[in-house]
Amino acid sequence: MLYTSLVLNMSLCTLGRTGSF
Repeated sequence: MLYTSLVLNMSLCTLGRTGSF
């Protein structure tokens, strides 16, 4: 559960960065 949450969080961060760029 925790691992999945971390992966999702990282994915969101990556998406946010891409969108920012």
